[in-house]
Amino acid sequence: MTYQKPEGLPEKIQLFIDGEFVDAEGGATFDVIEPVSNEVYIQAASASKADVDRAVAAAKRAFDEGPWPHMLPRERSRILHRVADIVESRDDQLALIESWDSGLPITQAKGQARRAAENFRFFADLIVAEHDNVTKVPGRQINYVNRKPKGVAGLITPWNVPFMQESWKLAPAIATGNTVVLKPASYTPLSAALWPEIFREAGVPDGVFNLILGSGGVAGDALVKHPDVPLISFTGESRTG
Repeated sequence: MTYQKPEGLPEKIQLFIDGEFVDAEGGATFDVIEPVSNEVYIQAASASKADVDRAVAAAKRAFDEGPWPHMLPRERSRILHRVADIVESRDDQLALIESWDSGLPITQAKGQARRAAENFRFFADLIVAEHDNVTKVPGRQINYVNRKPKGVAGLITPWNVPFMQESWKLAPAIATGNTVVLKPASYTPLSAALWPEIFREAGVPDGVFNLILGSGGVAGDALVKHPDVPLISFTGESRTG
């Protein structure tokens, strides 16, 4: 197969905050390198601490005031299954973009796109199957488990198989009623920019998913240290924070 640039790529990869694609503060960008030629092929918005603050504020507002954490698990499950359907329907496109951005062989990239859909189906089914547990114990006491969403989840993913790794963190966080701020690896931000339209088409409310781009030392560090982010799922290097 000829290695060629996928059609329809954006002119620039932007941040996605509160349902809108936006530039970083001051229009800051960084170069994204295509791994085969080692040449710059696109610019991506480089988030500052202020941009991270904006994204977290949007996610917190969606959690505190929006419908997502209050939906019945079955309602969220239906939306997550739609996410999986959309990912599966676009596996060829996703594979081309993933291969271009990360250097994965196209066959492996397609398999990872399908695995991403499976991740969403797994957690969509799990939240319906899991229930609050009540256990009687001797005397007048009972033990119970009451599952509730926690708040804003900060998700930081690595450069290898990025789209699938993102799904592995996004699916459980969103399925359980949390809202998220995703920061993909700065080497491979392209496939992460596909999530906003996938979630919008599936019916995920604005603010539930937010995307920031940039270095681990700036954007990642600001995210993991943010006081309004009680949940962190991180795969990466130590300088992130």
